[in-house]
Amino acid sequence: MRLSIALAVGASGALVDGFRPPCTPLNVVSPYQSVWSCSDNLYDSWPQHWTGSTVGMFGMVTVDGQVYRYMGAEGHGADTTVTQKSVVVNPTNTIYRFEAGGIELDLQFTTPSVGLDSDIVKSSRPITHVTWTAKSLDGKDHKVQVYYDNSAEGTVNDDKQEVYWTRPLPLPSTPQPVTSKADYNLKPGTCDIARFTVDAGRCAELCSLHQDCAAFVTDSDSCYLKSCGTVDDVVQETGYTTSFQSGSKGATNMTVMQVGASAQNPLGQTSDSINWGWSLVSAPPQGGQHSAMASDTSCRTAFASAQYFTLADDTSGPRAASD
Repeated sequence: MRLSIALAVGASGALVDGFRPPCTPLNVVSPYQSVWSCSDNLYDSWPQHWTGSTVGMFGMVTVDGQVYRYMGAEGHGADTTVTQKSVVVNPTNTIYRFEAGGIELDLQFTTPSVGLDSDIVKSSRPITHVTWTAKSLDGKDHKVQVYYDNSAEGTVNDDKQEVYWTRPLPLPSTPQPVTSKADYNLKPGTCDIARFTVDAGRCAELCSLHQDCAAFVTDSDSCYLKSCGTVDDVVQETGYTTSFQSGSKGATNMTVMQVGASAQNPLGQTSDSINWGWSLVSAPPQGGQHSAMASDTSCRTAFASAQYFTLADDTSGPRAASD
């Protein structure tokens, strides 16, 4: 039994024609965040780290109540697989096409790597987007539900290491100007969590990306991210040219789940696999969506037996990634 973070939702040309690499990139950002499929079909084996260790990523789709597996090697109630029709590998994305139950399902893994020379922050974000697109092949309406999960194995060097899972605070919305008066000044050294040498526009972006950023201020050459500040706080003081706050009132309802080693030791890894940091799965709010953090067996069996949408988070951790 392994911990899984699971999400379920109801609802161009390759480098060379026919190109099929020995392993297909799925979630490849760095040597530590580097997950590949080394089988002809995505459902023939488990995805793996480039060192060969398993990184459990599992996917199912139901079409009119029939369960099919599109990713991962074991059944968990989904012994019937989709039919993989093609896989296309582009410079920044991999696109799989499947067929099952009268529908076509496209699965796309996209890792943005643009503006490498002009925008270091954007180009170094450790993010891979996973997108599903379904369409009818027989002209009929179909009820389709898609399931995805990944285990904690990708966050540790040894799957016997303890991991901890949680739901972080909602991601902040786009910062807005603040004009009201407050009882304290947000100035350098007050509630600071980070400082960058960027312009005001980039400062707003950095604040929106940092889950603990409640406000930010800029002066002539610096951007200060702060952990305090609400819509009623003054953040524009003498010497600052621009000031905004993100605030909890405008927070979005993104689904965000994270898992990582209980003992965090940044930059302390002694192998080719990472053993610190957090793996996050997030999704925008939409109807018919459900998420859960529990054992792989609990999540996968629940979806395959049509009981997933009532599954609750497992709060018994921390425990070994393999447990």
